[in-house]
Amino acid sequence: MCIKKMKPISKNVIIEYEAILLNQKINISKFFFNWDSYTNEQLALDVIRYSFKTYLGWSPQEVESKISLSLLKSLKLNEILAYINFPIELDSTLQIKYLAHLLYPEQVKYDARNLVLQIYKDILERRLKRFPKSFLSNTDGILKSNICFLYMLEQNSDFSTIKELYEHFAGSKGIHTLRKYHLMSICTAFYESPLEFLHTSLPDEQKSNFFYHYYKYKNTIGKMIPKITLLKKRTGKQASCDDEYNDSKFFYYYRLYRLKVKSRVFNFIF
Repeated sequence: MCIKKMKPISKNVIIEYEAILLNQKINISKFFFNWDSYTNEQLALDVIRYSFKTYLGWSPQEVESKISLSLLKSLKLNEILAYINFPIELDSTLQIKYLAHLLYPEQVKYDARNLVLQIYKDILERRLKRFPKSFLSNTDGILKSNICFLYMLEQNSDFSTIKELYEHFAGSKGIHTLRKYHLMSICTAFYESPLEFLHTSLPDEQKSNFFYHYYKYKNTIGKMIPKITLLKKRTGKQASCDDEYNDSKFFYYYRLYRLKVKSRVFNFIF
């Protein structure tokens, strides 16, 4: 961005910004931002764009992927962020990502899904230590968690069938996978188990209610077997899950699991 081609007001602000970089001034004078909210924001964006292009030589795409609060501080741009009109629901981390869109609205589209993925990629690549608080606290938290989960599946091509997916996340391997991809904290916040996380995240056309209930109740049975064994020893009776459960779905999957049905239908499904 050439100073000579800029509006007179923007040109004067840039000159003062360069004086700050040379340690000749501490802050840009508020005199330059004595306009309406929109004009003040455009002036601030002019300064930030000028800095990125002149001193870093970054393209809009590089700004989108590399922008951070620490970078803005090193370029002495953090003070003028006060003139940017950020959506109130965004915390400081999300504000910086949104700033890239304000700087280059044509090249960097504001897409909620892409914003979530950018944050998740920052987590995976260790540019962020943890998810922002607002990521989990607002009403879109479950939707955001589903986006991250599906992205994680895209990066993991070990599954060839839906059954393999459900079987994996029904057991300890699912917990290991979520920890590896930094999603265990989200799972704990929103779901009872990795299996539920999977089932909720999958598109409707890929969900399997059969496998979900099968592995859910299989896990329940696994937890009940030690109790049943102990009850047998104490009472000397033929104890069963009937003592604590009377849910029809439970009995269906319980019998399917214990009897190991070998019917044609069962063999076809599994």
